[in-house]
Amino acid sequence: MVIVISIVISFTNKGDAYLPFSRRQLITLIFFSWRAMAGGHHQSDVVAHRRNNHPEYSTSSIVGSKESFKNVAGKKFSRKCRKTPINGSCAVCEGPRSSVHFGVISCAACSAFFRRTVSENRKYSCRRSSEGGFNCPIDQQHRCYCRSCRFQKCLLMGMNPESVQLYRDTYGSKGVSPSRNERCLDQQGTVHGLAEERIFSAESPPLMLKTYVAEQMSVHPHSSSCFERRLGDVSLMSMKCELSVGHSPGNMIVLMVRSYQQMLERRRLVYCPGSIRDILNGTKPAVRPACYYGERVRRDRLRVDIALLVEFLNSINPFPSLDLDDKAALIKRFSVPFAILEKYYITMCAGGLQTNRIFHSDGTYSDLNDPDSITTGANKVRSGSVDRDTLNKLFVQSLKDFLLELSAPMYYNKMSDVEFCALNAVLLFDQAAPGLSENGCRIVREARDRVYNDWFELYRKTGVRDIGQRVGNTMLLLPAVQTIVETTQENFRLIQIFDLFQYDKILDELMYLDD
Repeated sequence: MVIVISIVISFTNKGDAYLPFSRRQLITLIFFSWRAMAGGHHQSDVVAHRRNNHPEYSTSSIVGSKESFKNVAGKKFSRKCRKTPINGSCAVCEGPRSSVHFGVISCAACSAFFRRTVSENRKYSCRRSSEGGFNCPIDQQHRCYCRSCRFQKCLLMGMNPESVQLYRDTYGSKGVSPSRNERCLDQQGTVHGLAEERIFSAESPPLMLKTYVAEQMSVHPHSSSCFERRLGDVSLMSMKCELSVGHSPGNMIVLMVRSYQQMLERRRLVYCPGSIRDILNGTKPAVRPACYYGERVRRDRLRVDIALLVEFLNSINPFPSLDLDDKAALIKRFSVPFAILEKYYITMCAGGLQTNRIFHSDGTYSDLNDPDSITTGANKVRSGSVDRDTLNKLFVQSLKDFLLELSAPMYYNKMSDVEFCALNAVLLFDQAAPGLSENGCRIVREARDRVYNDWFELYRKTGVRDIGQRVGNTMLLLPAVQTIVETTQENFRLIQIFDLFQYDKILDELMYLDD
């Protein structure tokens, strides 16, 4: 206490010009220091008072030696000044008085909860569901109801666990990386660039952390170096899968991953800008809004997708060795589930879960925040007027539900091309497909057994832990896929009856609408 009083006298003799605070504020600090020494209060009270009354200066060390006070008085700390609160609600609980924490706009309560959870490595479980995910309502009144769902929503909204400083000392240095503010990425270009890279990329394994970069960039566009580190953090599983191609040429899952990446490259050649230079240079098509909902089921678009799918399937043994009727039966059974699974997998990788957009294989997207654009686009291609409420009930609300049912579990499970191709192999080799011959059933059953064996073998060789849990979580997506397929078939039945828009009639066969 004597040291603090002597410091006050020394600063008072130098005049107010050297003080970063007034005499009255300094006396208040002395009071807090005395209370901390006499009453056993923690020195964080002083830090809190200093932060509330002087946010423009660093609060790394208020109560300390005489040298620390000289540092405060002589110059500002190198730490960036805190910004004023941002107008907007918390992305997690929708509470007021929010600012940017860990990459997103959030309130102090949610940011503190997220920091404690990550730094202390806390584990929560939801009372409503033991499978994880987001099941409970999280808002300002109910944010403390379920800690598991609150933490999942923090991650879903884009909070970055790597931004949490583990074992942080309250009075320690809080320096900023030199490259943190050196570059600033354009927000719209970054979002579209990520989507283009994932939709048409056949050169690199999927990046698991792309899914919420778009949301983070829209809130904190200056943190480019953090996002670049995330984009460079390629999934270990996918890297090992690529390396194992030469060592395990007979593994069905590895071959499917390679064939799928080749299909993405062929798709890029179809939809890329129409110049020889763009084709040879690997230019990816620009991500753009879809003109209307039925754009992708026109004859010119649908036939391209079917041709690419058939070429993809012909690279998967034993599909090429099957009879023609058995091939047709499997394609009719598999094409719609594959299209749905790929669409929501691309959506997950392109950040559609955070931006509320459905990304399609041709590079277009449907903005679920603007449902009227679907109605307007549909009316342009039809002589009559389509009722807005009818289209919204048929498509918009269904798409919103499908996004949460399929893309969200993919995001939580960190799904990669390995799980995506393995699940497609299970869907393809379905011995319950209508019209399959007895010999075809035997071949398909053997192929599915091989899928499971190669799937587990690939995980063992690449050192994946919790193999059973990872395979089980992937297989749990099948009921959701089946539900979405049935709903899609019902919606297309209405499209067929009421002639809502024109589409390729081969879709009737794929949807079993010609029965």
